[in-house]
Amino acid sequence: IAYNSADFIITSSFREIGGTNTEMGMFESYETYSMPGLYRVQSGLDPRLARFNIVPPGVNEEHFYPAHEKDRRVEAVRQHLVQTTFGENPSEGSVGRLDNPDRPAIFAMSRIDKVKNLAGLVELYGKSKRLRKKANLVIISSETDASRSSDIEEIEQINRIYELRDQYQLDGVFRWRGARLDKVETGEIYRVVADMKGIFVQPALMETFGLTVIEAMACGCPVVVTCFGGPAEIVEPGLSGEIENPNDHEAFADAIYRVISDKSVWEDRVRNGIERVRTAYAWSQHANKILSLTNLYSYWEYLNVMNRSSLDRYIHTLFHTVYRPRAEEMMRGA
Repeated sequence: IAYNSADFIITSSFREIGGTNTEMGMFESYETYSMPGLYRVQSGLDPRLARFNIVPPGVNEEHFYPAHEKDRRVEAVRQHLVQTTFGENPSEGSVGRLDNPDRPAIFAMSRIDKVKNLAGLVELYGKSKRLRKKANLVIISSETDASRSSDIEEIEQINRIYELRDQYQLDGVFRWRGARLDKVETGEIYRVVADMKGIFVQPALMETFGLTVIEAMACGCPVVVTCFGGPAEIVEPGLSGEIENPNDHEAFADAIYRVISDKSVWEDRVRNGIERVRTAYAWSQHANKILSLTNLYSYWEYLNVMNRSSLDRYIHTLFHTVYRPRAEEMMRGA
């Protein structure tokens, strides 16, 4: 009802609308579906209508800029992040130690749940002897202590990471920090990883867009990303990054190693990644596209191009005669 009532809809990637040859898009799945106990929907949403638009988010250039722009960086912030994330005396809530903190870092940052797949990253790193020999694994997430979480899935994933750390004996090469960084710190942590000739990885089992991917690329961090969702539209494989299936641990680990083990490849991915964000994911481009669409649809509404009056009456009738009474009945039953 909400989507059909909207004057226009903005998505961040094509896959949200139409999916791929083998996967259904999110909006595509709303054409026919069931809400058990409420009703079945047929022709609920047509993703082919002109109301659907793809406008990817943009990077804030004030905070996310390349590591080589030294004059823009705040040294106090850099030193603080080096100490709290990679140093011998990390911040409270950190797990693990780094025997050689100056080695390249395989870096990931996200919340903890099954879809974000941080446990899968720890496992594929633990399985790869050459990755463990070449680089440290550094993760920043919202929490590292299961006793402080009330979310069942988060607790399961936290415990799983501890199991994998012990199983693969990752002491000395694995640092896991629980923290919520602000925008200034987020931009600088990517640049610190770039200083170390490290890499940012996004191993999610599904990612709608992947804002962290373009932020890392803008800061001069090469990336290896999931093939599921928006990151696969952001990255040009073999140019501005690498795309792999995170369920294939060997292939994903090989992609990481291919970048961090070859200086020329690393530098090539950095250069192309910065250019990719500059030309396709700048904040000014995002804002201008939104303004253009707003003007276009305002003009269409003035001309009644969409001829929405009959649809609006249908939606109003559906909500008040079907959806609302049944929803209220379900709530009383609960």
